[in-house]
Amino acid sequence: MVILKGNYTYQSIKILYIRYMRSVTMNNLIKKDMIAYFNKMAPDWSSVHSDRTKRIASEAVRRIGIRQDDRILDVGAGAGILIPFLQYNGIPDYLGIEISMGMIDSFKAQHPHMNILYCDFEEECDLLKSFDTIIVFDTLHLMTNLNMILKNAMHHLENGGRFIAFQSRTRASMLGWQKNQQSRSKRSLLPDDSAILELCAPLGFTITEISDNRYFYMELLAGKQPKS
Repeated sequence: MVILKGNYTYQSIKILYIRYMRSVTMNNLIKKDMIAYFNKMAPDWSSVHSDRTKRIASEAVRRIGIRQDDRILDVGAGAGILIPFLQYNGIPDYLGIEISMGMIDSFKAQHPHMNILYCDFEEECDLLKSFDTIIVFDTLHLMTNLNMILKNAMHHLENGGRFIAFQSRTRASMLGWQKNQQSRSKRSLLPDDSAILELCAPLGFTITEISDNRYFYMELLAGKQPKS
C-alpha cells in the first residue's frame, strides 16, 4: 500500500505517479491500494495535470460537441479536470462518479456547485438516471473490465446516447511508456480496435469513431438513432 505524508512539489508528485503507474502495469496493485494512493494524492492532484493534458481535455470536449441540454456522466471524474471545459459550453446537467473519497472531497472543494457520487463503474451499478453522453478521460488505462464498463454505459445511456473515452496519450505512447518502465504486464493499457469491436456488437453499441493520432479517442453510439 502506498503511504504518503507531508507536502509535495510538482516534481515529487510526478515521480510518485510514475512509481504508481509502474505498479499498475505490473498488476501488483489491487484496487484498494489504487484507491489509497489517490486518496493520499487528491489534495494536490490538480497540480499533476500538465498543460498538454489540459489542452487535450479542452480540445476533446470541443470535439465531442456537447449541447446545453445534454445530460453528462463523467466516469472517474477525479478532482474535476473536465469541469472548466464543460462549463464553457454552459452544460447544466452534470454528474461525476469516483471510487476515491479523497478525490470526491477535492472535487467538492473546487466545484461545490457540481454533483459527484461514489460509484465503481467496473461493478454493476444503477444511478437511477439516464444520460446523453458518458465520458471517460485519462482513466481507461487504470480499468481492467471494459466489458462491465460498457454494460453499465449501455444501461445508463439514452437511445442514441454516446460513450466517449479519450486519453492524453496515444496507444503507442502508452506502450512505449510500459516498455520504458520494464513492465511485466501483457495487458494493453488501451484496447485495440478488434477488442473494442468484439465487445460492442453484443451490447448494442456502434463504433462511430476510433482515432489514435495525437491522443486516443473512442466514440460509441448506443442503439441506432442519435439524439436529434
